[in-house]
Amino acid sequence: MPLNDERPASSGSEDQGSDGEGEGGSAGRCDSLTSASDTDLSRESFTSSCSSKQSTPSSSPPKNVTLDDMMASAKDLSNLTLAHEIIVNQDFHVEPPKLAQNSLEKLVRDTVHRAYWDLLALELSSSPPEFSCPS
Repeated sequence: MPLNDERPASSGSEDQGSDGEGEGGSAGRCDSLTSASDTDLSRESFTSSCSSKQSTPSSSPPKNVTLDDMMASAKDLSNLTLAHEIIVNQDFHVEPPKLAQNSLEKLVRDTVHRAYWDLLALELSSSPPEFSCPS
């Protein structure tokens, strides 16, 4: 026998379906009311904190950020992202670029490479050999 507002548990499918819908509907309404009141509270706390911040002096003025600072931060973030990928991904590898045979970049790279090694061979073949790195 149910006490006060309790309903007796029934085994009929009709009652379970209607109970499920009724409870779900009221729970949904309750959640929407709760979320609405939560939103109102967060708005109130947001506005109250903004007004209190305006009346109290801040400990330091806002810092102006230059474009150079932003570019340096972006470069640092890119480096950190790359370092993270190298550490986490065991299959990470960097492939050298495949340059077209007659591209300007390939011609410059080959010329600089040949000049460096020719100069190094010349310095090492001199008497006495010079062991300093060419600059």
